[in-house]
Amino acid sequence: MKRRDFTKYAGIFVASCMVPLPLRAQDAIIGDWYGNLDVGITTLKLRLEILASDSANLYSISQKNAKIPASEFKIKGDNIYAEFATINAKYEGKLQNGKIIGKFTQGAQFDLVFSRNAAESAPPPPPLTQGMLDEAVAKSGAPAIIAISAAAEAQPKAMVSGIRSVNNDIKAELDDKWHLGSITKSFTALLIAILVEKNILKWDEPISKTFGNYIDVPDAYKNITLLHLLSHRAGLQANLDIDKLLEYKENKSPIMSQRKDYVTNVFAQSPAGEMGKTFLYSNSGFVIAGHIAEYKMGRSWETLVKEFIFRPLNITSADFGAPRGRDVKDEPMGHYFDDSVNKRVAVEPQDIISDNPLVLGPAGTLNMNAQDMIKYLKARMGRNNILGLQSWEKLENPPFGGNYALGVIKRDDGGIWHNGSNTLWYAEFIYYPKTQKCGFVDCNYGNLPRVQPKINEILLSAIAAA
Repeated sequence: MKRRDFTKYAGIFVASCMVPLPLRAQDAIIGDWYGNLDVGITTLKLRLEILASDSANLYSISQKNAKIPASEFKIKGDNIYAEFATINAKYEGKLQNGKIIGKFTQGAQFDLVFSRNAAESAPPPPPLTQGMLDEAVAKSGAPAIIAISAAAEAQPKAMVSGIRSVNNDIKAELDDKWHLGSITKSFTALLIAILVEKNILKWDEPISKTFGNYIDVPDAYKNITLLHLLSHRAGLQANLDIDKLLEYKENKSPIMSQRKDYVTNVFAQSPAGEMGKTFLYSNSGFVIAGHIAEYKMGRSWETLVKEFIFRPLNITSADFGAPRGRDVKDEPMGHYFDDSVNKRVAVEPQDIISDNPLVLGPAGTLNMNAQDMIKYLKARMGRNNILGLQSWEKLENPPFGGNYALGVIKRDDGGIWHNGSNTLWYAEFIYYPKTQKCGFVDCNYGNLPRVQPKINEILLSAIAAA
């Protein structure tokens, strides 16, 4: 899976445009405007200050009102066009019925509406319909999208649209399996929490003590704890070098031996940041955490996840790697966009690029069907007894500040969220412990600029339909 840059869309945004508009229309646009930008990980409250036909500033209220002047700003008729040179972004909007309605683009494109009322919240998303899902498939380019949501003890509401693969045009079905990518991290963190409750592991024990003589931990990393590893605060680099990582594709050694070797190679890398203080999204940190569980239990991470999570929650469809059935056409395939031929390309599960090496399992190799995923989310939001209440709270509260807790992200609105991609799939989940609603959306396409905004939009509408 690619390293997810969780700060990419949480930066501050500015504006730029086109030609002066007539005085009366221009006066209607001059002044302060307020908007809410939902980017999955969080909702940013923004203030757009339009000073003149060629001058504007944008402030992120959510980020202490830091100011970035518009690198360019022009107005033409009721339209504004804004470029944000310092953050490589733009905003295009139109004045309609007292609001500026438009699109904010920074890698991906998100809806962004500004109004004059600072207290006005974003309009609630409409409940998801099959027509909305069909439209999202068409606009995102994803071969297929599945959405499922549930409220408390209610039966889940699920719908799917599209095809399993551009190679065969077989329609995707509700019980198909979908790749979870980095959503896997939440399962690894839950496994660790269960083992902590069983007094097998300790949250704050230095890994040098945990590993003992099993692995030599260099001084730079000896005081790292499970809390650091599961919140991306260990100062580790994101991954091993790509050439080294690809060697594990051909490695036929037992998986626990591979992970021991992987951990040793991680420790040979220089730190990328200061432990505890620097947030650096790291797949390697979760591999280390998973291998700590393996070392202490004498069984693979895969076996432990089945034993302590899948079995108690009656999750029966879960597997590791790219989804596969008896026949290559039995499950959806991941896709990427090939610029050289200008089309989407399906990757069959046996292909070497269908997923990351299995050594990265604790960081992101899970797949399962949507019904099992909703069982998992309902267990989390309902505080299932596989874990005590205090431990559930521990998982959901960032130990070192920020919004990244242990394998999940805590949004300002109380939602617990994460996403995942192995560059061929993209998925998001969210659940609300207070309102007891949860949802999961996945697609078999890794073109993030195209699919990410639509998946986020569908997820929020799925929650509205729960």
